[in-house]
Amino acid sequence: MTTPAFFQGRGSPVVERPGDEFWWHSTPLPTGVRTKSKQESQENQFLMWDAICGATPDGFGAKSVLDIGAADGFFAIAAAAAGASRVDAIDLAYIGWPHNLKFLSQQWNIPIHIMTGDFRSYNFERRYDVIFFLGVLYHLEDVFGVFRILHNLLNCRGSVIIETQVSQNDSEFPMFEMASDLFPSTVGQGIEAIDNVGVSNYLVPNKLAIYQLAHMYRFKCHEKIRCSYTDNFPLRHFYVFDKLPDDAARWDPREIAGAQVAGG
Repeated sequence: MTTPAFFQGRGSPVVERPGDEFWWHSTPLPTGVRTKSKQESQENQFLMWDAICGATPDGFGAKSVLDIGAADGFFAIAAAAAGASRVDAIDLAYIGWPHNLKFLSQQWNIPIHIMTGDFRSYNFERRYDVIFFLGVLYHLEDVFGVFRILHNLLNCRGSVIIETQVSQNDSEFPMFEMASDLFPSTVGQGIEAIDNVGVSNYLVPNKLAIYQLAHMYRFKCHEKIRCSYTDNFPLRHFYVFDKLPDDAARWDPREIAGAQVAGG
């Protein structure tokens, strides 16, 4: 199978502000260059994509995908390039949205269904096979209600792929560490942005809190994915939540959780 041209752009030269916008993602363009990310590393998105592919061994062929908090749209474009039958992307009107994703969609001639709004209250017209939930969880004020929403947005046996900051506080209890600008915490809160939805940090989970969320909202959670991305950023983990059928028993994470606690 021929590798789509989008993925052949890995490692290509970076250029400043194509489309006259700042870019959060370093994303290939068909001209043989990549957008220059505001992040320190220009390789983060492809390292994350490697992890996502490791989480989806069946690939994206004929699957519908929702990218929540899509930012510049690297992962939406990548899912479509990998064969997804439909890709929807949603974010709030931050700098570059939806201009950057529209620019990428036109450059690659890849259709992406773009929605602007808060996914928590957006009136979605369909369910999805895969939901990307990358770098979103710790920006939520209402984490529990959100996982009920995610469950309802999935088709039967669909999956949520989660990338998140995790707590440095190694506890034997499931816990969410509150982000703070005043006290020691894994991440600062960013109180100056508290009124801008999706910008400030709120609750940072440990591994057992992730397992507890899966148990509560009828998912089965895969262990975190070990990959180059998490090796480079050990306080950021990947998890996969697989939706359980309505008549299935809730997933019991105690055996795997015990191993995690004992092993650190």
